Amino acid sequence: MSDCRRRAWLGFAGGVTGVLAIAAALSSCRVGPFRADALTEPFPDGAGDLGSAGGAAGSDSGPPCDLLQQLCPDPKDFCYPVDGVPGATICKPAGSGSVMTACVSSLECFGGEACVLVPESGLQMCVTICDSSALDTGCPPKAPCHLIPGYRAGYCVP
Repeated sequence: MSDCRRRAWLGFAGGVTGVLAIAAALSSCRVGPFRADALTEPFPDGAGDLGSAGGAAGSDSGPPCDLLQQLCPDPKDFCYPVDGVPGATICKPAGSGSVMTACVSSLECFGGEACVLVPESGLQMCVTICDSSALDTGCPPKAPCHLIPGYRAGYCVP
């Protein structure tokens, strides 16, 4: 039995005083405070999420953008997630990889797509970006929209 639990058990034997001892013993065993994670605090993924500072830009020189709106200063560009930087986006010209094409970077994919690890295939593939919070996600019928890790946008599972 751990030292924390032993102290709690011994305190229980003392009645009302024991209840207070249990509470004190168990609270003294806490490792650290509660930390929110990506499920309770989503990462930003667009200019609208970060106020006047704009979106989180990656290491490339393109402007930040919103993955769901796909609005970039140059109408020939598309919004892509920055690989390896959760929440960061960038406007770049479309790549040549179509849906279900193996990829290494999102910049290899057509506009409106992202390169993500698809658990169902075990491969990184170009997949269509979708809105998991919308009634019409933008995916084909019966195709689920899974969140892209670190973003509020998702991808259609092939």
